[in-house]
Formats: sequence, C-alpha cells, structure tokens
Amino acid sequence: MNLIFKNILSFYKYERFVFIIMMLCVFFSALILNFSYGLYQNYSVQKQETEVELKEIYIMVADDAILTRKMLENYYSTINIETLNKMDIIYCAAEIPPYNSNYYGVSQFRFCIKNGEYCISENVKNIWEKQGLISWGRFFSDEEEKKGEAVAIVFNDGNGWNEPTLNIKNGENSIELFGQTFQVIGETNVPGASIIPFLSVPEDTRFTGMIAFAFSSNINKTIYDELKAAAETAIPGMLVFDEIEFPDNEAIYM
Repeated sequence: MNLIFKNILSFYKYERFVFIIMMLCVFFSALILNFSYGLYQNYSVQKQETEVELKEIYIMVADDAILTRKMLENYYSTINIETLNKMDIIYCAAEIPPYNSNYYGVSQFRFCIKNGEYCISENVKNIWEKQGLISWGRFFSDEEEKKGEAVAIVFNDGNGWNEPTLNIKNGENSIELFGQTFQVIGETNVPGASIIPFLSVPEDTRFTGMIAFAFSSNINKTIYDELKAAAETAIPGMLVFDEIEFPDNEAIYM
C-alpha cells in the first residue's frame, strides 16, 4: 500500500500535467456516468407513468367464462389498495335466474372499494339524488354495501314493480331475487332490474358481459398493466382487455 502511494506521489511530482488531466478525466467520467444513470431512471419512470386522456376502462368477460362473485372478489382483492382508492365506480353485472334472457334479467352493480372496504359510489348516489331518479325511499348506505345487506331499489313504471324478474311477496314490501328475500327500501323510475348491493348475491352467482372501472383522474400505463396482471393472477383467461394506445415512448426525450 505504501508503494502505491509513493508511485502516485511520484507521478504527481514528475508528471503533474498528465496527472491533473487524468484526474479530471476520472472526475468527469464519474459525473457523466451518474448523471446519465439518473437521466435514464427518470426516462423510465416517465414512460411508465405516461397518461392517456381516458378515465374509464371497459373489460369484457370471456364468452365461455364462468365468472362468479367469489372470483370477482378475489380479483378486486389482488388490485393494489392505492389503485382501488382512485376509482369512482366499479361496475359489473349478474344474470338473474331464470330470467337471463329477459330485459330485466341482468342486475347491474355500481360500487367502490375504499381502503379495502366495500362502499357505495358517491358519484352514483349524487347523480341519482340530484336527478330525482329515486321516486320513493332512499339509496343504499355504506354499511349496507359493506355487509351485503339484502336491500333493493326496484323499478316502478307507475303500475307497480317490474315483472317477471320480481316475485313480489304481498304485504311484506319485499321481493325474491337470487333465491333470497330482499327488503325494498326505494323505488326508481329507471327501467331495468332491481338494484342491490354487490355482496348481497350468493358467491356462485354468475357475472357476464362487462367489467368496468371509472377513475377520478386519467389512467396511466402503470394502472393499466396492474389491472391486467391482477386478472391473470386471480382469474386467468376470464377477462378480455382491449389494447389501449398510450403515447409513443419515442415522444419522451431524455
């Protein structure tokens, strides 16, 4: 070690100019190397975080898929909590046996998952209340959505609750859906099947058609890739994602 220091000292003493040039080269090489690495890291993050002017993702359920409520729960639980917290609405739809092919044979669900807990979508609730879509009664509470309470909002066209989806239990203000009794807490003038909490249907209830997520801000590639990866992990082959064209990475300059 002493010999190394003596050689360096001798080099500096007798070849001072060359020594200074060499040290400058080493210094600037290290500086450029670190700067380039930081620049590349920033470039990589920008590519991953590139957003599109889109706040909704629509995903089709595969034609031959048997997607149940339990499987959907598993999928939602695989998505990061931070991503779920950014969602304003989670949408899905289930067939109501035995009226699957009937206009009223598909029940639609719109809810949220905040901090790991199921709750109502405030966006949906505000729209329904502001536009007077509930002609009698009220919307669900967060607690009813969280616990999957057997409560329902039914369509009334002025001549009573819609048929044949509803098996009305006379005098009890309740209906039969998915093989169980639901207490009617409100009526709506929006045609369609009864609206009920997502967790209120049996675990083996089949979901078809489309799954959708509505976000409070634009979607980036990180979120899109995460939703696809979570689907492949939790319910492989069940969902079909459309390809989203994110801005060309070549447009992001280093």
